Amino acid sequence: MKKLLLSLLAALSFGAAQASSDGISWDRFPTERVTDMASLQNGAKLFVIPNVGMPNPLWEMQGVQKAVWAEVKDSHDPAKVAHVFKGLEPLTAGTMNAAQFNNAVADLVAFLQWMGEPGQNDRVRLGVWVLLFLSVFTVFAWRLNAAYWKDVK
Repeated sequence: MKKLLLSLLAALSFGAAQASSDGISWDRFPTERVTDMASLQNGAKLFVIPNVGMPNPLWEMQGVQKAVWAEVKDSHDPAKVAHVFKGLEPLTAGTMNAAQFNNAVADLVAFLQWMGEPGQNDRVRLGVWVLLFLSVFTVFAWRLNAAYWKDVK
């Protein structure tokens, strides 16, 4: 019962119920309201997986956007029409313009990458010195090999 209530809460909050692993069919619940709620600020519809919503924590900075679709005739079967994603159309303006938002997201991604592996800068710095040492050592080893083998010929 608790799992059922949590799944319904997820469906109402994010646009779709979580995947069921216990054999319960989620098709018997009304999803018309749920699908409409996915386009609100608490979530955005994903294009890759249908009827799955993902919260957008940066919607206030970016603004609310709507997908623009175009109908294109199928090249193999002219009777069929395919929907092709053309881009995003802003519905409301955010607190930042596009350039400011892209810079903020780039800064956030760089910070998260650094937080995931803070020792990477030290390893890169040390790696340069190791490669320089190996290249100098290779020259010395090559000359030493030539000196040893000159008497063998």
